[in-house]
Amino acid sequence: MQNFASILLTIPGVILAIVIRGFSRAYVSDKLGDPSPRIMGKLNLSPRSHIDPFGFFLLLLFHFGWSKPVFTDSRYYKNPRKGKILVALSGTIGNLLVAVISLALYKLLSTIIIPSSFLYPLVDILSFSVGINISLGLFYLIPLPPLDGFDILQVFVSYKYYRILEFLRQYGNIILLLLILTNLVGFILPYNLVYRLLNLLTYPLDLILLKLGKNLRI
Repeated sequence: MQNFASILLTIPGVILAIVIRGFSRAYVSDKLGDPSPRIMGKLNLSPRSHIDPFGFFLLLLFHFGWSKPVFTDSRYYKNPRKGKILVALSGTIGNLLVAVISLALYKLLSTIIIPSSFLYPLVDILSFSVGINISLGLFYLIPLPPLDGFDILQVFVSYKYYRILEFLRQYGNIILLLLILTNLVGFILPYNLVYRLLNLLTYPLDLILLKLGKNLRI
């Protein structure tokens, strides 16, 4: 379990990750013609619309929790197959965008704010935000219910393999829980690879900051 200071510093990143993820799914499904997210009040960035208090508390302490669900109805999509994939990927794309922005801000602030400054906790908050958003975005791509990865799997798996899908529907929650409790999730998610890719995207910022050097430090 993290110490109290670390927990406080992770709160902004966790809130942002959950809210952006829920809003992204709602927004994409709404644009595809599904009125469900709008009716349920999910088309906003209010934490109250997306955060389940108890699930949020567990996520902070044990890195395992949940948010309020964003229900979607693929029957409204012109192309249900394509629509399901877009909605399933939208949350992860939203998380990775937040991770890129957080990483860019982290590089900037860690260059201009000295460690002894009272503003330095902002650097730690951004660092945690990068890790949280990458981890959450990748976690939801695991092809087990109730995660988005399972929705994608259902689109691509042929009907003749329906028994595999039924097995996962029945035991997917148990398998997922075992992966979390045994910490195998950390081994199967390509966190380091994704971090390197995002770091590469912000590389031009590194060159700019290198030239500016210590002149910006506060």
